[in-house]
Amino acid sequence: MAMTAEVKDELSRLVVNSVSARRAEVASLLRFAGGLHIVAGRVVVEAEVDLGIIARRLRKDIYDLYGYNAVVHVLSASGIRKSTRYLVRVAKDGEALARQTGLLDMRGRPVRGLPAQVVARFAELTFAYIDELSAASVSGHSDELATAGRVRQRHLDLLGRQLLSGEDPDILRASAETAAWPAPETLTAVLVPAAQLSRIAAMLNPASLQLGESLPGLDPSESWSVTLVPDADGTRRPALLAALAGRTAIVGPSRPWMSVRSSYLRALRARRLGADVVDTDEHLVELVLGADEEAAEDLRRRALAPLADLGEGPAERLAETLRSWLLNQGRRDAVAAELFVHPQTVRYRMNQVRQLYGERLNDPGVVLELTVALGIPRAREA
Repeated sequence: MAMTAEVKDELSRLVVNSVSARRAEVASLLRFAGGLHIVAGRVVVEAEVDLGIIARRLRKDIYDLYGYNAVVHVLSASGIRKSTRYLVRVAKDGEALARQTGLLDMRGRPVRGLPAQVVARFAELTFAYIDELSAASVSGHSDELATAGRVRQRHLDLLGRQLLSGEDPDILRASAETAAWPAPETLTAVLVPAAQLSRIAAMLNPASLQLGESLPGLDPSESWSVTLVPDADGTRRPALLAALAGRTAIVGPSRPWMSVRSSYLRALRARRLGADVVDTDEHLVELVLGADEEAAEDLRRRALAPLADLGEGPAERLAETLRSWLLNQGRRDAVAAELFVHPQTVRYRMNQVRQLYGERLNDPGVVLELTVALGIPRAREA
């Protein structure tokens, strides 16, 4: 079967460093692409090829390997010759070249076929070409895998952003299928500092989705990233928290995978709680009380209005005592122990509170307002 022009061109550009392989290539081309002619009593070696690059390569190899000058003649297309051909001719030293390449034996007789050593050398050249093809194939396969990996990562990033924005379920299912991402039962949003994302992601479920830039609900100046961890609910949640021990992270609640936006939003609200690893499930009261910060501040201002005319220090001490009194259900000794004061100090302060609030402290509605208002974490008062 004839080789295509592309294969011939590729072969002619192959760099071969082995001298024996190059000699085999020359002998093979002279044998199969040409022959011997007697011109004016001299042996002339010729080879006719269809590509200029092959002709130039053969001329160069004849000179480099044997020291003989070859001439290249261009045979233009005409008549039965449908395309341009190239004739490589060695006239002056044709007999010597023919002997050295195995076209003539020591007695000057033409040799049928190729000598065994030439065939072996030609095989070496063929194997070198196969090695080149193999290397190119491996490289191309690696490039293809890398490209496919980048494409899939883009699909995974898109899926993650759609989940955080609460996209339509049909769109989410289609995106998961496109990204070849096996949908879990639940997802848990975990906020981590952007600088730690890669290290933390390496410890979590490999199917987790990571997003590190332009997160919804976050100012671009805030260096947070999020990872959405599959099936970390129920009895598996402690393992997730243990993996994050010693690192800064905010772990939202587990939610059905298409509803993970609510887990992400809760994690966002819990950013100011301040611990290294914040399990939002352990801070539900603070999160509920701080759900509407302006409303919470208005409630606190109204509930503590009787203390407004006091100085900042006395008002602070009375509010602190009243909070402990309400939470400890009026047990004076427990309040004193919590505040590190004498029980008589508690009695004195509560007498002041009763004077300021009067009968309102007997109103369940007022007590509820005070309990909620004073239950707001102190970090939120500013």
